[in-house]
Amino acid sequence: MPYRLAAPPEPWVDRPADEAWLAEALGRGPVAALVGPRGAGKRALARRVLPARYPDRPKVAVSLSGPDATLVVLHALAEACGVAQVAWADLQGDALLAAIVDLAEEAEAVVVLEGADASDARPLLAAVARYARRSRWLALAERPTALPPLPGQVRRVEALPGAMAPAPPDALSPAQRELVALVRALGRPLPAAWLAPLGVADADVAALREAGWWVREADAWAPSTRAEEERLPLAEPERWVDRLGALDAPEAHHAAVALALGARRPDAAARVLEARGSALLHHRALEALWPSLARRPERCLWRWRARAALALGDRERLAQLALPEAATREERLAWAEVLRARRALEEAASAAAALGEEAVVAGEEALAFEAGMVAGRALLGLGRPAAVAGALHPPGDDRGRALRRDALLQLAEVGRGVSAPEPLAALATELLEEEGAAEVPEAALDLAFACYGAGRLEEARRLTERLTGGDAGSAALFGARRAVMLRVALAVLEGRLEEAARLLARLKPYATPGEALDVWRRLAEALLRTLSGDLAGMDAELEAALAEARRLAAPETSALAGAIEARWAALTAKEGPVEAWPGEHRARADLQLFALLERAQLRARRGEALGMPKLDARVHAGLRALAAAARGVAALVAGDARAAWREAEAGFVEADEAGHAVRALECLRVACEARLVAGERGALERSAKALEERAEAVGSARFVEEARFFRAVAKGPLAPASLERWGAREEVAPRLARRARALLGVDVPMDAVDRAMHAALEAQGVAPGVETVRPAAAWVPGWGVDALRRVLWLPDGSEVDLRRRGLALRLLGALADRGGEATKEELVIAVWGEEEYHPIRHDNRLHSAVRKLRKLLEVDPAEPARLVTTEEGYALGPGARRVRA
Repeated sequence: MPYRLAAPPEPWVDRPADEAWLAEALGRGPVAALVGPRGAGKRALARRVLPARYPDRPKVAVSLSGPDATLVVLHALAEACGVAQVAWADLQGDALLAAIVDLAEEAEAVVVLEGADASDARPLLAAVARYARRSRWLALAERPTALPPLPGQVRRVEALPGAMAPAPPDALSPAQRELVALVRALGRPLPAAWLAPLGVADADVAALREAGWWVREADAWAPSTRAEEERLPLAEPERWVDRLGALDAPEAHHAAVALALGARRPDAAARVLEARGSALLHHRALEALWPSLARRPERCLWRWRARAALALGDRERLAQLALPEAATREERLAWAEVLRARRALEEAASAAAALGEEAVVAGEEALAFEAGMVAGRALLGLGRPAAVAGALHPPGDDRGRALRRDALLQLAEVGRGVSAPEPLAALATELLEEEGAAEVPEAALDLAFACYGAGRLEEARRLTERLTGGDAGSAALFGARRAVMLRVALAVLEGRLEEAARLLARLKPYATPGEALDVWRRLAEALLRTLSGDLAGMDAELEAALAEARRLAAPETSALAGAIEARWAALTAKEGPVEAWPGEHRARADLQLFALLERAQLRARRGEALGMPKLDARVHAGLRALAAAARGVAALVAGDARAAWREAEAGFVEADEAGHAVRALECLRVACEARLVAGERGALERSAKALEERAEAVGSARFVEEARFFRAVAKGPLAPASLERWGAREEVAPRLARRARALLGVDVPMDAVDRAMHAALEAQGVAPGVETVRPAAAWVPGWGVDALRRVLWLPDGSEVDLRRRGLALRLLGALADRGGEATKEELVIAVWGEEEYHPIRHDNRLHSAVRKLRKLLEVDPAEPARLVTTEEGYALGPGARRVRA
């Protein structure tokens, strides 16, 4: 395979000191550098040491002397590591460096960067030196000043005396000079398997190697340092472009286009693209050509500039395009796709429909089909799934087209909420065959979304994993971004919250702020955080994401935003209307229902009319479970706790059987609320234990905390110290935090379920009966005294036994009885039972008692905050509480 390092060629001039240093340097850190003049043997030294030290690792050698050098590094790494899909979209700057490092780390690759004097090398090497751990990198350069700081990792290599210089160019035949120029112009090693199809004679290869113009790198030939230096001109670039384009290898087609563009032969590049462009798109290679295509204004390349920009999906690149005058039908098709990508959906649907009709009249079946697919997708984006079937044209006898059409129709059926499981399952089975998803990725992705919308999570997951490379940590995730988006949604529903977070983090560099992908990512991150319990700063971040969603006004984004807005309002007991979003009614049916059901549960928790949407029998189990949870909440608020438990239990069973782990958790939580209100302690303990175990399995700190609260209720009276700890967990479990604060006597906003639970806990004698003696201006974890149990509790949840400290207990009680502040006279009379106060007789005794109490109560008794001195006596600090007698 190209880019692999070969075993060292013979003869080898022994350099033991250099060999030992290089092996040790790569053992010490991820980056080493060899610096020396051309011909000093730096490359030979690398070929000598690296295969022996790292025999089983993928090895890559890349020259940084050509254009777009860092992109070439990424492409070489992907090919050498066997990664089939690498998305080049938006890979610039830090995102490109991150992609390279991640890919090398995942494969534990060994990378040699030749010509590391190039300007592209310095930021790459700096990033590698900082972030790499498992991969190993060797830079070959002439000047040490061109490298970033690499303390102890740079060695100068001197030229060997008597080293043989390559034969002069005049000693080569014209064919040999052309081959030298070809390999240098390609900017990459020339695979040995291409030589015979390209018409290269074995004798010329042997002569170039013998003369020192070509060097062998694994199963490819690369230019020597002398060849790079001489820069021999390529006499017949178009001949090589045509020959490369005729090979049966996508890498050769990519090389042919790059060669033609580099040689300023746009017509030759267009010929290859017309013959091989679709395959290049399929192998995600056309994106890598964007920098070269973007610089070429020729009309013959316009359609491929458009297709490359579409593959990149970047708003700025798409904005650079304009439809040429007297456009051909093929150009008009690309323009319709550009309009759809720009979210000009009405224009895209109209332009594609008109083009499709023209193509039918002209007998251009393939073009008509493609135009119909663009029109259908635009109609889906407009929220008109019922119109999709009428926009499509017959696929003819092409099975790939038929699969694409059928998958889009299934997605439209799911969008209408009328999909049938049998055709969906049959199509999924066909696409999940060995090469199905890979051969028709567009169909696989559409069907994955359809399966997700229909609740068939396993099939959706398997399809997306085929498209993005299986393991969540795989570098192949730089593949289709929409497939990664879907994997996030699936991971959330199935309770794989850590995986969802990793996927979102990998998606972030490719999400341009303000674009649909970034808005979706931010909303998905908000939903994930509400589930996992990572809510610090959530209010502001969610408001910003919702504002972007309003600006974008896309149907599916609006539905997701509406659902998350309602969920957040229910979680935080936020007041104010939460209405349907404009355009939400045009979203896919399952997303519409998600938003409607979240609002229904919010209304139920507020004690308002449920307003439950009517559910079709074909609605999937996850949505049915969400509806059952909403009905359970409504029954609980209406005073029928047993009916609430039955609804929640039925929803839990349905969600659990279908693999909707998060929906199962939500139903379990409602079941616990119902059991608590009903006073069924044994059943509450069992449900809460199941909730805690499942929450720990999915990694949800919020549900874990809520489960522990329910279990504490099941065991008996709640300890105020535990309530202080839960009351401080607002950034993890806000619903639990406000319930705990209410039980501590703090005035907090509560919804109808909170009030029902609070009343039940007081009636059952489980609530500790705490009152706040000295309210704080804002919530802080408090402390207090329980005279009945003779216990002092502190803000960290710990307790101090006062059974042998009666004086401290009486002193705290006297202060609490007087609203948290008392004079010395009042304290002396109340605590010691004196008839009158005299400072000479009593102050020392009082000061001693206060000093001892502060040692129990304060973090730093020298700087008291909980028992403070006043002009007349003493006062309790903010957050002081007590259990009512």
